[in-house]
Amino acid sequence: MCRNIILFTNFRSINKKFFLSLLIVLLAYVFLFLNLGGCSRKITDLFYHSYIISLEKIDLEKKKVLIGSDNQAKNSKINIYLDGGKYKIAKLIVYFYDTIYKYKEKKSEPKEKIKKIINLSADKREEVFQKINITSQVAQNSFVVALRTLYKKPLGVGLNRFQDAFTDEIENQKNFYSREIMKINWNDGSANLNKLIGEFGYASFILFAYFIFFICSKKISIENKLFLFPLVLTQTIRGAGYFNGGYLVATTLIILLVHDTKEKN
Repeated sequence: MCRNIILFTNFRSINKKFFLSLLIVLLAYVFLFLNLGGCSRKITDLFYHSYIISLEKIDLEKKKVLIGSDNQAKNSKINIYLDGGKYKIAKLIVYFYDTIYKYKEKKSEPKEKIKKIINLSADKREEVFQKINITSQVAQNSFVVALRTLYKKPLGVGLNRFQDAFTDEIENQKNFYSREIMKINWNDGSANLNKLIGEFGYASFILFAYFIFFICSKKISIENKLFLFPLVLTQTIRGAGYFNGGYLVATTLIILLVHDTKEKN
């Protein structure tokens, strides 16, 4: 997949027949992924998990409006304004899920009604979450922790201190995930992407900009891209830390190559 990204971003310098063959291979990968339950379930479970969480967030926002008295009206409007982005995203997720679900119902036998977690007891919630893929829950929880930390601490919590961010957000997160999720991946965030955002805040986006420039630059050889970018991308999406798997070395080389290219220009 990494190599396909490189080749697509550099398709003008690649033989057209070779590019077409790679496109066919990529489509074959996508087809296999969607038809292998063990692979596709990580995506479908993530979507379903986002759906039931979104339902609860929408319900909570509606309750804020209903319980707000005349004296609290101004504060309620402020809260709705601040949470408006989250509310709209939640509604969008629910809309897409309901649309897809209704389409599937027309094409197949009626399935069990979608399970909602609103107003369920802690034990009943746990039963629902236990049916959702653990990997999907871990990835989603860590990403949300990183985003919450970014909002509260724009410069992050500091190098190798993702556990502090995780601990700070446990109370906000525990009702939306299995109890097991609150006990694992405290330090690594399940991916270097989450670690970078949580530990360095907006400064991490500078590094992401280097990655984008590296992959899109016409001045950097395709050989260097094919060697370094797959390593960095896989470790960013699913890595155990900066000092594992050659991530730090590859990142350093990418930064040096970008600056070396600029000097030649």
